[in-house]
Order: sequence, then C-alpha cells, then structure tokens
Amino acid sequence: MKEHLEREVLPHFSTRRQANAQKLMRYLYQSPLVNIKQVAQLLAVNTNTAAAMVDDFVTYGVLKELTGRRRNRTFCFSEYMLIFKR
Repeated sequence: MKEHLEREVLPHFSTRRQANAQKLMRYLYQSPLVNIKQVAQLLAVNTNTAAAMVDDFVTYGVLKELTGRRRNRTFCFSEYMLIFKR
C-alpha cells in the first residue's frame, strides 16, 4: 500500500507541493483521522491551502470524508484503517 501511494499518488503533486504532500502522508500513518485545522497546523499553512491539500488527497482516494458536513469535517485514511480491521 505504501509503495502504491508513493508511486501512484504522490507524483501527482507539483514540485512546490511535494514536501507538504509527503509530510501529510507520513502523518496519516501516525494519525489516520484528521481535519483541516490539524493539517493546517501540521504543514504550517493557511486553512485554504490545507483544505486544497486534503481535497486532493480525497480526489486521489487517500482520504475519505466521514461527517457529510460542509464545516468541521473529519477525514479518514480508510485504506490504512482497513489493515487493522482484519
């Protein structure tokens, strides 16, 4: 799974965003549930930048939104979480 993400997902991010994408990816292995505020703090970026990064991770299938709300959403690294369900 990790190799797949590194080969198939992370290359989609521009050179400028690559470091933040990798940092977020490493963080998700430690804490598979995140929200926009946490991502903004982790990456030391504004909320809009963090939301764009999270949206990209959702688009590429890394994160799934759990709450169904427009604000205060929680996202899950679901593929990783499934490893622990087995």
